[in-house]
Amino acid sequence: MTTISIDIAAIFREIRLTVREITNERAAANEKRKAAQLLVYRALSLRPALDHMKPPTGMLADVDWYTELRATFSAGIFRRLGQNEHFKRMASLGGTGARARIMLLLLWIIGHRLSEDSVARLLSTAFGDAIKRDDSENQDLENEINALVSVKEVLVSLRKMIKRKLPLPSDRNPFLGHDYTPEDEDKPLPRSELWGYALPEDERYEYDVRNNPALLIRPLPGKTIIPQTKLTILIIQWAACNFGLGKKVYSAEDIDPDAFWNADPPPAAEHDGEDEDEDRLSLSSFSSRGSFVLEIHEGAATAPYDAEWQDDPTEDWVHSRFCSVYPLHGWVHRSFVRVLLFNSFCGTQTLPEPSEILGAVHVADRLVQRLPPDIWDYAQQFIIARALLFSEAENKTQTWDPVFAELSPRERGNTVIFVDALRWIEAARDVGYPPWLKQTAIFLQNPRALCQDAPDILALPTLSSRDTRSSMNVLPKLDPSTCICGECALIEAQQPSSLESFRSQYLVVMSSRPQGCEALARTWEPLISTAETWLDALLSRVESQFALFPDVDRRMGPAVLETANAMGVVVGSLLSDQDLLRFFVALCMLQDHIPVAIPKPPGPFGLGYVVTLPWTADREDYKADVEGPDRVLFATGGWLYDSIGTEGITLLHQGDEFKVVYRTNMPGKFSAVCMPQFKGDFVSLFPDLLPVLTQGALAGSEAIEEQDNTMELTLVLSRLPTDGFPLLSVCSETAFAAPRGSLAALVRVKCLDRVLETVWRPDLKRGSPCEHTASWRRATRQSLTATDLIGRVLPPSDSSTDVPTLTKLAFASSDEVAAQSQQRLREMMEALSRRVEPLTVAGSPLERTRAVIVRCGVKDGPVDAVAVLSASVRKKVYIFDRSECWECALIRMSEDGRSVGISIDTKY
Repeated sequence: MTTISIDIAAIFREIRLTVREITNERAAANEKRKAAQLLVYRALSLRPALDHMKPPTGMLADVDWYTELRATFSAGIFRRLGQNEHFKRMASLGGTGARARIMLLLLWIIGHRLSEDSVARLLSTAFGDAIKRDDSENQDLENEINALVSVKEVLVSLRKMIKRKLPLPSDRNPFLGHDYTPEDEDKPLPRSELWGYALPEDERYEYDVRNNPALLIRPLPGKTIIPQTKLTILIIQWAACNFGLGKKVYSAEDIDPDAFWNADPPPAAEHDGEDEDEDRLSLSSFSSRGSFVLEIHEGAATAPYDAEWQDDPTEDWVHSRFCSVYPLHGWVHRSFVRVLLFNSFCGTQTLPEPSEILGAVHVADRLVQRLPPDIWDYAQQFIIARALLFSEAENKTQTWDPVFAELSPRERGNTVIFVDALRWIEAARDVGYPPWLKQTAIFLQNPRALCQDAPDILALPTLSSRDTRSSMNVLPKLDPSTCICGECALIEAQQPSSLESFRSQYLVVMSSRPQGCEALARTWEPLISTAETWLDALLSRVESQFALFPDVDRRMGPAVLETANAMGVVVGSLLSDQDLLRFFVALCMLQDHIPVAIPKPPGPFGLGYVVTLPWTADREDYKADVEGPDRVLFATGGWLYDSIGTEGITLLHQGDEFKVVYRTNMPGKFSAVCMPQFKGDFVSLFPDLLPVLTQGALAGSEAIEEQDNTMELTLVLSRLPTDGFPLLSVCSETAFAAPRGSLAALVRVKCLDRVLETVWRPDLKRGSPCEHTASWRRATRQSLTATDLIGRVLPPSDSSTDVPTLTKLAFASSDEVAAQSQQRLREMMEALSRRVEPLTVAGSPLERTRAVIVRCGVKDGPVDAVAVLSASVRKKVYIFDRSECWECALIRMSEDGRSVGISIDTKY
């Protein structure tokens, strides 16, 4: 690459020094991992293909693709890519890192749709060829590097990354084009439409990217590549058009013997009548809640009754967990009775006898007649607190430590008296958890963990249904004649058809078998391999800047099968985005010896789930800046620019540009995240037409070049009514559709010294191409830049961020809390309205029913900031397609009730 020069000898010196650092036995494992990453990046920067890339010309150059490709990936179309673990670390290597980023992006595009084994070969070739760049000097270095385990781990991490969704906006992503469909990518191209077959056989190279993915990063002299599939054409198009690598030739006369490689372009029918620069613009140009147990086992999957504990009202949970099996229904739904019995238990450390239960019912009946129910609801908190304090002071030597399997069914049923105390402890976040209650809490939410074979436990509806709810993915039957240990048939018979605990069973079978018997492993292997192939296909719809499954050595097939059966889906089937979201939330939280838990759908207003995960090695750099565990947002698309018009899900990790503020009195390892929606405008006022402009004539185009467009996105999550905004959704008294325990979200953006906030879900829609090619991305109406629009927002006042503290409201009456919550919501909405008032008054850009066009981009300002600002005034957003003129876009905006149009990288 002529525009980024490097000192090859200096890079090899750095690589040799890095090898010494990795092999230093005194170096910490984390430091070795980082050093191995830098070694791989430096090696990728040595690829000869980079020296043959030439900047594209014509229209594409105006898109800033190539310019941004060499920049720091901190803004523009590569902003999300720049947040990736590997791409972010490469930014520290200067020009070497720029070359490595370009090569890794090319490898991502080449390998994304290939099998994981093919991606592994592609990376191995790219890395190995770079180290072999000077064979005479680097043979020993190559052997030394190949022996480093940490380097192999980096290559595995890159392999997993390439299989995930490419983090580019949908209109710049080769696999999200309007005419790209995965079903067509392997269809053969008609031989008659490829001119290259007119060449002599020894000058042709019939090429399928699946068979030889590394071909395009190596020179191919003397032959012309003839693509065999639509996927191959797509990769060739991207390599030639967007990276300036190789040459597309349309006849024998066009062949350049000095080109890195020559390739037959799309069929002539596709090329006729098109300008070559326009061909470059077509990126797919040819293709047809929570409990303390969750805090102890951070990142663990939910126990059988834990999901209901999080999602269902207390009385519904009590009915499912106890009334269905034990004869308690006559009194167990009276919380005051349960609290009185718990108070008695804290003094005696024994479960209640029938006579004590009758006495508690009698006392409760007498007391509730003397004072209103609200007072007794309030008093129950004090009774629980006093009982816990008394138990801690009086029972220091003899505490509650039962063996639940040895209790009688009646005694196991009477453990219902602990429910209200557990709920109260969760709500009182500053109260320490009594150690003697931990086992009881586990028993209530995961009874089989402490009492596996008792008939009353097996009869619980959630447990009894688990063995029959889904056996659609069935293990192949063992051939007894293949077993040499005599135990395989017994192991097979013990495995339930639901595949519950199949992960543990598989580990046992694979770890140690008498006489080395592999009969079961060979029997199960076809189904496990099928499950892993399906997982690879699903991963292409998941965008994550960090590793999803850090333990790369463990096979995922057994976990996939167990999770699929728990969800009731067939391995290999097509999942909707909502099911894909739930599937990966469940899969990412799995932990040994904990049953699979499938989260309930987040409802029509759900953004996704916030998931509490343990800190992993690739996330340790952020641990010091984040209080508590790592919280990750698993989200569907449509509310951020990078995710509009796309299939699949996105994982947003806390970091430099994304923060999570977590406010809840019921912390858990996952919770649905919800935001209320709004109706669009009826558009009646449109921007004025512009006269014909010369380049650079749009107002403000020069002043904005020096603006700092960095943006910090914060998600404030709460289910506390006193925060105000949850009253619009999860704390609403109306029928807001969301699972119990859901969190309301407020989106906050800090940009250009302004704070933009919305309690309404941003609503973005991607445009579609039109036939007016001459007007694509050209300003034909009055518009303003994102920086100009954001600059008119008033800064927040100091008082607007004040929130009532939990301490002040912990024991307030329900009426007082409700009044303060409503007051807080009114104050918040008034404050937000005052800050955007300059934009909403008559004649201003965001006036009701007025359509406005906002120019965004590296120089004009960030898209997501405009999206959040628009949502704050309840305006829907329309993102102009790169192949759509402004006039067609305005018509479509009006038809869809969208009054904010966004044009990206507008031509002046």
